[in-house]
Amino acid sequence: MTRRGYPWGMVTNGMALDDARLRSLMDAGLRSVSVSFDGFEQEHNYIRRNPRSFEKALDAIRLIVREPRLTYDVIT
Repeated sequence: MTRRGYPWGMVTNGMALDDARLRSLMDAGLRSVSVSFDGFEQEHNYIRRNPRSFEKALDAIRLIVREPRLTYDVIT
């Protein structure tokens, strides 16, 4: 997609996004990221059925905002 000139993006819950994976995605042409939040911490973790889900989503946002080449937003 990138070679054909299409700037692509993704939506994530942040669970598997770390620095290495973000670098790899950007090397593959990633240009925008949306992080999904389902409410405040207790509700978000309940809906996602993972006690660390809210924390991982915040960690993902912290990684993403440091990258000036990315466009990003949070979906609630």
